[in-house]
Amino acid sequence: MRKFFKFQVLKPLEVKTKFHTVSDSVYLEAQVQNSTTSVMSMNVAPIGKLDIVWRTNFGEVGRLQTSQLQKMKPFPQEVQLKMESCPIAVKLEEEFSFKCSLQNFGDSKMEVKLFLTDSSDSGLLWSGISGKVIGPLPPNSTISLELSLVPTRTGLQTISGLRILDMNSKSVCEFDKIGHVIVYSTQESPFT
Repeated sequence: MRKFFKFQVLKPLEVKTKFHTVSDSVYLEAQVQNSTTSVMSMNVAPIGKLDIVWRTNFGEVGRLQTSQLQKMKPFPQEVQLKMESCPIAVKLEEEFSFKCSLQNFGDSKMEVKLFLTDSSDSGLLWSGISGKVIGPLPPNSTISLELSLVPTRTGLQTISGLRILDMNSKSVCEFDKIGHVIVYSTQESPFT
């Protein structure tokens, strides 16, 4: 008689990748984090995908191979995001809004989808729907956007993490360091 046992298998590694473009070269940054309590030694061999082999302190061999790593085509300089209005100072943990405009200087119509990405080291969190289709953007036209954030840390904070996908070309544009706000925690703004 055979017996079957159920047990939970946890991922031993967390892998995050980023692409960086410098001049005409593209560089891959791979952040590999050990998710176990055991010490591991690793070999990484980039071959269009990551092939990670490790050995635990008990001598057991493990292997993780990622799928093919692909960098999405960047937007040409024909798309620009411009801050239209933003408060100078905001109160801690109170949602605030700002307005910006997305302009298409290109020759082709774009179908724009908006993604909001939070960074773990940011003192601002997006409030709203990420992955929202914001509509067509014909050549030489502009879409106005009103977006909201919630401040989670005091001090000077940077507005970052806006991603625009053109669903026609599958190009992604990342907009970081869009603007700044001063976050205060007292009852009254230091600027009144």
